[in-house]
Amino acid sequence: MSDEVYVPGSGQGERFGGRGHRGWKRLIVGLLAGGAAVAVVATAVVLTSDDDDVGTRPYKLVAPATIAGFSFDPAANALDPPSELSEDYRVRLKAALGGTPSDRMSVVYTEAASGLKLSIDGMTGTGFIPRKHMSGKKRLDREANNPLELQSVEPGPNGGSAECSNLGAVGVGCSWLTSTTFVVVQFSPRTGANKVGLDRAVELLHAVRSAVEKPA
Repeated sequence: MSDEVYVPGSGQGERFGGRGHRGWKRLIVGLLAGGAAVAVVATAVVLTSDDDDVGTRPYKLVAPATIAGFSFDPAANALDPPSELSEDYRVRLKAALGGTPSDRMSVVYTEAASGLKLSIDGMTGTGFIPRKHMSGKKRLDREANNPLELQSVEPGPNGGSAECSNLGAVGVGCSWLTSTTFVVVQFSPRTGANKVGLDRAVELLHAVRSAVEKPA
């Protein structure tokens, strides 16, 4: 049996700067007896962005049972029902990042020792342009009335573009963009705990990418 789990859209589209969700291709998660989950994969196999961009290899997104000490959190993943993306947001996404989304993966993990929560909200699609990542993410954030100071960071071996931002007491948020994936992650400390610093967030970002983003 696979040790991967998958949770489709969980109503957390605001991480993308969305303001309403209709039109998402819905993926259903199946839970087996004993709490195991059936693996479902969000995949984009068409490569359409500019040849000059790094991160133009087609990728799929998977959700393993554990990521760098974080474990799949059944309770947190059950809080929100699947959601869909509005046509308005699809239009704004294409204008900001150049691509068209298809499938979505939204999943939450928790580090038992520290209580640190890892939230992943990602999509696969076609035509995303990595060099538009910073300007496009800022545009989406502004449209969601949530402007952030983004800092470009090393994206890791899968290429593309990556950024992180300080979310105050909420934690640290990061995202990456390739021609076929756009993924937003958030590292949130439990109440009263210290949040992760930028260096640690980048390390975790690379670990998350290695675990969830695979060649299609």
